Amino acid sequence: MFALDKLCSSLGLNESQAKIVVEHMNTPYGKCINCVYDKLNEERMECPKCGKFNYNLSDPYVHKKLSSHPDWCLTFCSHLEWSLNFIELDNEDVKGYWCDGVEEFETKGILSEGEVTTKAWIGKGGQGIYQMKIIFGRQAITNFENGDSLIDCIPDENANNWISIDPEIKKIIVELK
Repeated sequence: MFALDKLCSSLGLNESQAKIVVEHMNTPYGKCINCVYDKLNEERMECPKCGKFNYNLSDPYVHKKLSSHPDWCLTFCSHLEWSLNFIELDNEDVKGYWCDGVEEFETKGILSEGEVTTKAWIGKGGQGIYQMKIIFGRQAITNFENGDSLIDCIPDENANNWISIDPEIKKIIVELK
């Protein structure tokens, strides 16, 4: 629902057009949204197995073959990006802001420090570069240790309790459950 609202408000699409875009998004890169085929090698292509159109957008910031990040990291970063709802914040300076990406991160600091630092692209056009600190709560650390999803640890309500942003110094802190 958040993706539909974001497409409508940011790109001026109507709900029907936004649904078509979301229906064709596939995550992670290379896997068909409709079937089990996992060798899509181009952006915006039809699946050779089932014929379904896939946007298959690659991450512009990380070359997949060179990435040392775990496979789950890109998916988690995408979900975190989509979860940053600045409209809910009690901060008039960030009204109209949205996030256009969260960079994958090294996972070493999760267990040793309980946090990692990365960057995010945030602003009215989604292109301001922000330093992002991700603080891992008890559930996130347990999930990480057990190899469970961190997506479940992204809070889904009351953004004021888990997102802190300072647009003047371009820093954002998010606290996972």
